[in-house]
Amino acid sequence: MKGITADNPAFHGVMILDGQNTTVNGMRHTTYNTNNGDGLEFGGTSNGMVLNNFFDTGDDQVNFAAGQGKYGAQGRPSEDVWIFNNYMRMGHGGVAVGSNTAAWVQRVLAEDNVMYKVETGGLRMKSTSDMAGGGRDFLFRDTAMACMGSSAFIMTLSYNQSPSGYVAADSATFKNVKVKNVSVDGNNSPTCGMAVSDSKPVIDIQAGPALGEGTATLSGFTFQDVVFRNVNPTNIKGLTDSAFHGVTFHSVRNNANPWRFDGYSTGNTFTNVSPPVK
Repeated sequence: MKGITADNPAFHGVMILDGQNTTVNGMRHTTYNTNNGDGLEFGGTSNGMVLNNFFDTGDDQVNFAAGQGKYGAQGRPSEDVWIFNNYMRMGHGGVAVGSNTAAWVQRVLAEDNVMYKVETGGLRMKSTSDMAGGGRDFLFRDTAMACMGSSAFIMTLSYNQSPSGYVAADSATFKNVKVKNVSVDGNNSPTCGMAVSDSKPVIDIQAGPALGEGTATLSGFTFQDVVFRNVNPTNIKGLTDSAFHGVTFHSVRNNANPWRFDGYSTGNTFTNVSPPVK
């Protein structure tokens, strides 16, 4: 698909389902006035490239889905997709996963993108404690993000959604996610949103409840050479065995300590971070 425009459709703009070897190049995804108007969605699809696109969407810009619950886990994963050289404006998540994750979303590379006024996460990964599957082996790098509406990074297993009748399975999870060489500027302006409310953490990680097992955890995350300006503190719950290297907070709302972890976040390492973790 090349050089066409999806302008204010009735629902998602472009959906690529149960396919393979797909390229979306030089499209305009202008779905901003559309309810649930994702720009581009992959479902059960492998081997894709997304390049040179303009996104101005009413929901997630590039989204991945992979089925729901026990029976969805028997379907096709969404995997092996390269997203690069795109301009992403407005919308909810820039690169988004879920909440349907049962058969896994995996091996995704997003790099050399620009995100402006994205509302709920440049990298937005969301699922539930009974969805199954999840997301793994993600590399999100070499990206500039500014004037974010809410968080820059969201990884949550506590996503709220209306019941859809799927048969519950094990908890979803997110693991082996690397964020490298990324700059985030909240712009400290009411028109941007992030830095005007404590309810909008710059990194929002919520492992959420596990069925009958207390609290689930997320693991294997790496944040490397990431710079934050004019942002809120983090909100990190249930993150284990992950690494923060070269992460710098130049300015945080009300000069607050940016590092906020709960008691379930253990085994994490911090090197060359500023300010240091206390």
